[in-house]
Amino acid sequence: MLIRICLIVMMMFTTSLLPAAERQGAKCEVISKAQAVSVAQAAIKGKALSASKSKRGENVVYRVKVLLENGRVRTIMVDGCKGTIIKVD
Repeated sequence: MLIRICLIVMMMFTTSLLPAAERQGAKCEVISKAQAVSVAQAAIKGKALSASKSKRGENVVYRVKVLLENGRVRTIMVDGCKGTIIKVD
């Protein structure tokens, strides 16, 4: 029980220690198209066919189409700020 309380208190103070700009949803540094392609190809082995950058609300998203070895094409959505996979179609 004591550990849970300590964790909760630490989480409350950690967010207050972040710089004000970070807490207010400051603009991120958007990754390049090449980086988005690398993230997509690392997630799904294949050859990138195309990549395009768009906005989804306030977020920048890359849509990368990858050709798989079996001939299928998958579309991978990559978060432009975090460089993480959002969705695989």
